[in-house]
Amino acid sequence: MDVFQVIQLCFSGSVILLGVSGNFLVLLAAYREKMLRKVPYIFVLNLSVCHLMVLLVPYLIFVIATGCGKWKFSSSLSSLCKCQAYLGYTLSTEIVTTMILISINRYVRVVKPVKYPFIFTQRSTSVMIATSWILSILGNILPLIGYGTFTLNNARDYMCALQVSSSVIQITVGGIFVFTAAVIVIFCYVRVFCAIKAHKQRVRFPEQRTITNMQSGFGIYPRESRGEDIQVAVTLFLFVVIFGICWSPTVVAVFINAITGQPTSHLAGIIRVNVLVLETVLDPIVYAIRNRNFRQVLKTACKKHTRHS
Repeated sequence: MDVFQVIQLCFSGSVILLGVSGNFLVLLAAYREKMLRKVPYIFVLNLSVCHLMVLLVPYLIFVIATGCGKWKFSSSLSSLCKCQAYLGYTLSTEIVTTMILISINRYVRVVKPVKYPFIFTQRSTSVMIATSWILSILGNILPLIGYGTFTLNNARDYMCALQVSSSVIQITVGGIFVFTAAVIVIFCYVRVFCAIKAHKQRVRFPEQRTITNMQSGFGIYPRESRGEDIQVAVTLFLFVVIFGICWSPTVVAVFINAITGQPTSHLAGIIRVNVLVLETVLDPIVYAIRNRNFRQVLKTACKKHTRHS
């Protein structure tokens, strides 16, 4: 085992430990505190479930293969490779879909608040998430039934993916999906931050208020609710920013692969996978910093544990 493998294993071990611990705490806190199961935070819980699955299946297989120095699952190459790739694409699709739902949720809450209680109820939000899972599962099943191929595109690659030559349709549809998602997210958050800016302007210069703008935007809600909505919007926006940063290398690599028909280098593949999973660690940290209820639940749990000890 060379120095690079040792560094990689240390880094991967830290990512798995921190990612699993952080996302598990998010789920545990929601189980103990009803406030953390409100509609906006249901999307955060869904992300935590996705992150745990990413770390414990596709990424763990990647780490084991990295430690071995090559793919040593030759006897079960087909089934294990398909499992890693299918789960990877399915969870990626679900994460992207959740980002779209988060953006639409904040758009409706901030820009169209009158409609929010009717669109995003506890039940409707659960239906949205369940539907997104069904679409993610079915949307990536074609290579498993012969339409496209999951394979190792590089002999020293540790992450199975779609084979470009036999999966042109899937890659094209995936590209359109990612582009559409980016457009929706950017549009929603531009409108959200414009509404927040306008609200702050009205608060700073109350003499400029009119009957119309007092009844629109945040105007129909108490000041405490407006402040909470802004905080939640910023928190979820940070999730989107982290997602964009961590996924950029992968999007670029897929784009280059699709154009040239050649996989990226071994080192580039290792780096992009590790950057990709950093999202699973950073999201719970941002959630803990930005959410006081989450911190309070953790403090209470720690105090109870100390007393029992």
